[in-house]
This record gives sequence, structure tokens and C-alpha cells, in this order.
Amino acid sequence: MELRDVINRLRMGQGIRRIHAETGVHRTIIRSLRDTAEAKGWLTAESALPTEAEVQQTRRSEVPPEWSTHPLEAFREQIEEWVRAGHSYVVMHQLIKDRYACSEATFRRFVQRRFPSRPRVSVMRPTVAGQDMEVDFGYLGLSYDPQSRRNRKTWLFSARLRHSRLAWREAVLQQTGDVFFLCHVHAFEYFGGIPVNAVPDNLKAAILRASWEEPMVNRSYRQLAEHYGSLISACPPASATGQGRGGERHQVREA
Repeated sequence: MELRDVINRLRMGQGIRRIHAETGVHRTIIRSLRDTAEAKGWLTAESALPTEAEVQQTRRSEVPPEWSTHPLEAFREQIEEWVRAGHSYVVMHQLIKDRYACSEATFRRFVQRRFPSRPRVSVMRPTVAGQDMEVDFGYLGLSYDPQSRRNRKTWLFSARLRHSRLAWREAVLQQTGDVFFLCHVHAFEYFGGIPVNAVPDNLKAAILRASWEEPMVNRSYRQLAEHYGSLISACPPASATGQGRGGERHQVREA
């Protein structure tokens, strides 16, 4: 198998997987040939396809990749500023293409090699079974109401046990206090017990004023909690730790 054929296939837009499947050439070799061809300008339609001897000679004279100089290295500082600013690959390619003509895929590979993204750090939050139930309302969209025979705005009540991720979800047509409290009762019945803390995410029906120091809890909501022997721990505004995320088991009920 001549390596120039691989370069020709790259020129014609074939991907690495397809070339590997049709020719049997190892993907590592194909990637190396692609990088060499890009540096030599062999992938442009205007350039002549190199001979097999030229390809072999170039590969023998190549220095290790970490020692080679990519044409985009000349713009490294500017690209680094764009990366820090959070620009997407598409935006950065549009900004650089007038200075150096290359494909978006070439630019993307260069940025990924030179500026690898840092892994996201996650911290496990300790939980206690039966301790916390996270509560929230979310807009679900329009749904048909058979009683009024028209489409109405619909919200989704969500109550999730923080430890087990077991969740109760209920579609409702109002966000009034009575509906909010009834959803709690349904959640308690589904869970088969009462959590120690209810953690609402600053809902209008539950929290009258979002405040870290002195959350003003709706009086009826407090009475409901007292009746069931539970507490209300309002989620602090702009808190990254108040409400959790993750996989869950849930049941959904329509109002």
C-alpha cells in the first residue's frame, strides 16, 4: 500500500476511520501522514500530489512532533487569549483564517494539542438517608386541559431525596400555595415517610424573600412542615451547594 494513496484519500475528504477500513493502514500512521501533508500543503487541491519517494523521504527526515513547528505557532499568543476568553473553535477559526488559511479541523486539532482543556473537578457531597428533600418548580410548556378544553401553561413539581435520588414529579396547572402544599403531601405518600429537611429552591410559593441570613418562609408552608414534623431549609441564593444534581429514580403524576 503506497502512502501517497492515503494522502490522496485525505485530499478527497475521506476520514481516518474510512481510510483505515478500506486500506488497512493503521490509524496512527494515517494521522501522522495527515499532519505531514498539512504542513507540506499536500492536501490543497492546487498542489501536486507528491510521489511515493517524496513521501518516504519526508517521513524519514521528520523530527519528533514535539520538536516540529506548526505554522499556527506564530499566532500562539493570540490563540491563547481567545481560548482564555472562552471563544469557540468556530469563532477562533473565523478570526485566524485571514492570517493563515487552514481548515477548521486543522485549527481545532492544533488548539486541542497546544491548549488541552483542564479536567472538571467534582467533589462528592456527603448525604444522609432521609435527611434532605430538594423541592423545585419548573416550567414544562403547554398541555391540553380536558376540563377547560384548551391548552394551558403547565409546570412540573419536583421533590427529590438527596441521598437516594428517588424523586416525585407532578405536572400541575398552577403554582399557587395550595397546589404546592398538596404536591408535598403526594410526595410524602410516595416516599412512605417524611424527610428531616425540605430544601426549596427559592420558590415564590415557599420563600417570600430570598436571603442567606434571614429567609422569610411562607407561614402556611411552615405550618405544613410543623404538622408533618419536618423542617424547611431554604436554598441560599446563587448557591452552588444548596441543590444537587445526579442520576435519579422518579415517578411522574399528572394533575
